Amino acid sequence: MSVRRSVIAAAAPARLVKRGPVLAALLVASLSVPLCLAGAGAAYAAPGPPVTCTLNGVSISPVAEITGTAGADKLECASGVPIGHPIDMLGGDDIITIRGGTASGVRGGDGNDTITISGAADAGDGLVGAITVDGGAGNDKLTLTGGTGGTGGTGATGTHGSNTDTGIGARGATGGAGGAGGFANRTGTVIAGPGVDTIDMIGGTGGKGGTGGKGGDSVEDRPGGLGGKGGAAGAAGIPYNGGVYTYEAEDTFKAYYGWGGTAGTAGGRGANGPAYTP
Repeated sequence: MSVRRSVIAAAAPARLVKRGPVLAALLVASLSVPLCLAGAGAAYAAPGPPVTCTLNGVSISPVAEITGTAGADKLECASGVPIGHPIDMLGGDDIITIRGGTASGVRGGDGNDTITISGAADAGDGLVGAITVDGGAGNDKLTLTGGTGGTGGTGATGTHGSNTDTGIGARGATGGAGGAGGFANRTGTVIAGPGVDTIDMIGGTGGKGGTGGKGGDSVEDRPGGLGGKGGAAGAAGIPYNGGVYTYEAEDTFKAYYGWGGTAGTAGGRGANGPAYTP
């Protein structure tokens, strides 16, 4: 049975009403460089594996930096964005969709942007590492979701019955527990930017429990062993542990736990032993 996700009861994010001289310097230091870094203070990171992205319907793989145009752009990355491939969409009402998480920073730029990032399967985080996602100026919608937890392993088959004991096969082992869902934002920073913005962060769905092991076969006319119990459901993912910054009083920020996973199914019963022949 899955557990319904709920709104996290957490302190409100920091609110930056306007950029003063100190804040502006801080943002320049934290936004212009970390877009291509794994974490603040590191040297420029060489591009990772090639990205699989399309910009306005045209493949742009492989590239080091992904840059949009001054107009409305549509960027889609189907297999995540590794480190060293910063994204800057410049102006326009852009749509950015990243599946599989991003280890490089994202800047929407001016315009009413829609940024959607989801983590990879097996509990991947939406934002991988201490990177920055900045919506920029405009009325932006940012949605970050953690990846689904991994499926638990199948339980071992029960041992075969023998004539030296009851002859009944042993019960199969319990399936492994499903993995917890990933974080939407574990250690990164999300900045809404000026404008009336909406930020939603949703933890990943917990993984399904593993199937119980098959019961052991029996000897003579004894019943087969019982199947193992299904593995426990994976825990709901946590939405965020990183930083979230908004600028305007009208901005909306919501964080949700993910859905809990489902329990695994029980294993099959072992085979009955053949009829006893004296």
